[in-house]
Amino acid sequence: MEGRVIARCPQCESRYRVAPEKVGPQGARLRCTKCGNVFRVEPAQMDDVASAKPPAAASLPLSRALVAEADGQAAERIVEFLSRWQIPADVVADGAEALLRVHRKRPGLVVLGGHLPAMAAPVVTEIIRRTAELKSVRVIRVAPIDEPAGAPEFDADYTLEPGDLPNGLGDLLERLGVGQRPAAPAPKPTPAATPLPAATPTPAPPPAQPARPPAAAPVDSELAGAERLTRIIVSDIILYDDTKFQRAVKEGNVLEAFENELTEAKALFHQRVPEKVRSKRDFLSEELQARAEKRRQSL
Repeated sequence: MEGRVIARCPQCESRYRVAPEKVGPQGARLRCTKCGNVFRVEPAQMDDVASAKPPAAASLPLSRALVAEADGQAAERIVEFLSRWQIPADVVADGAEALLRVHRKRPGLVVLGGHLPAMAAPVVTEIIRRTAELKSVRVIRVAPIDEPAGAPEFDADYTLEPGDLPNGLGDLLERLGVGQRPAAPAPKPTPAATPLPAATPTPAPPPAQPARPPAAAPVDSELAGAERLTRIIVSDIILYDDTKFQRAVKEGNVLEAFENELTEAKALFHQRVPEKVRSKRDFLSEELQARAEKRRQSL
């Protein structure tokens, strides 16, 4: 991403994207949003965004990619571009569903849009990076146009500006060593000029009928986001110790067996979900019991 450099907090090693003009030849003072440390940054201490990334491997096994983008047209452009590179891709429209799909299908590459509902792209990236089983997943994040200078990178492999899509993906795919660059199309021969037919009058189109506004369907987006997050958390609990889950299902004491895990999960759930939504019901316990009943029926 041209025009941006990386500054590092000397205390906690957090990284920040900063426009060079914000630093200037005399340097600048920055405050780390993670640990609160105030540190001075000199131009010579900063790394270019492209050079700050680790070199890509010569080749990377990639069976499928995942595109998380709320804008349907933007998602189609990215998927079409990836297909030209021989990379099939699935599409989701929000961050929570993206994280659930990553856990289930383990795609080799994830492209995260700038404004994802339910769960923001930096949060999705952070969870992927902190999950050992997902360490092989490569992440490309699209930085929102209104993202302030100094926003944390959250260890995405690469970050793109919206204006660089979709063609800017090509250079990043080569750096990651995935896909196959499409061959340049052969030049088309110039067709011989042909005489135009005589113009004929075109009948006037019928008057346009006033469009009816679509009926508004009330959607509780916060409730939907809470339910998606519930499925993700419970899936992680079960995946972490499936043997324990299987034994608890047989003994009929799932809630008691996973009491500690549910306590930790509820603390995270309370951070992400507004009180007016989580007070509706016990999302995590109900989902865990529902998964246990489904497993019991399959035994």
